[in-house]
Amino acid sequence: MHYLKRVVISFILALGLAAGLLPQTPVLAVSSHEYWAVVVGISDYQKITDVIGLANGAQKFANSLKQAWGDDHVVLLTDSKADKYSIKSALDWMKDKEDDNDTVIFFFAGHGDSHSYIAPYDAYYASDWISSQELSNWLSPMESHYQAIILESCYSASFATDLSQTGRIVLYSSLATEVSWADGDSGLFSGYINDGLSYVPNADINGDNIITLEELFYYAQPLTTYESQLASSLQHPLLSDGIGGELSLIGKLSLALRCL
Repeated sequence: MHYLKRVVISFILALGLAAGLLPQTPVLAVSSHEYWAVVVGISDYQKITDVIGLANGAQKFANSLKQAWGDDHVVLLTDSKADKYSIKSALDWMKDKEDDNDTVIFFFAGHGDSHSYIAPYDAYYASDWISSQELSNWLSPMESHYQAIILESCYSASFATDLSQTGRIVLYSSLATEVSWADGDSGLFSGYINDGLSYVPNADINGDNIITLEELFYYAQPLTTYESQLASSLQHPLLSDGIGGELSLIGKLSLALRCL
């Protein structure tokens, strides 16, 4: 069984990206459009190898969403609170809150293996892990036409077959044959996702003061691959985008408040 590997890596300056790489029409929120998220990060595992930094990275991501959307729209589960039952219960909570016009996000940072499994806090036996099919079954009752998943784990793109669908965008931290790295503060890929959210000019590629999931990916992807060259194997994040246009994550009002 393979686990997310760790390495301390120096920060790399942001690379310039051309706005022309992205579609120019974000999916904007309307008055009845709400945002909901379940954010999971596990550094301290009960039975398997720990991964330094992943819980911290999840906390940062959740804080950014809470600042934009409100505390009551985001559930954060870290370490011992992120057992398999609690993750399923949190997704059930989100299912009860959302409707077809809302945006829903599931973020997971933790161990993954090459057989399309991710590890909750209490993972040990095969039945304790979460398979790609199981996660797909948990998400399938969601009514939202704007679903987003971010997986920060080794071999994360092995989930692509079961998770890819119309109305859903998935950001995978690595290809199905690759490990994902952590730098002691967060996962390498999700660390750049957090950088894009915390400092607006980083990820707002087209300069419209709206941060989209696609912009976050195109900001974080090349930096992740570049920095992974300092480790023993390359990491290539992957985007699966089943949403027409772009999916807005934080809009103009939220960005204005964050820039004060």
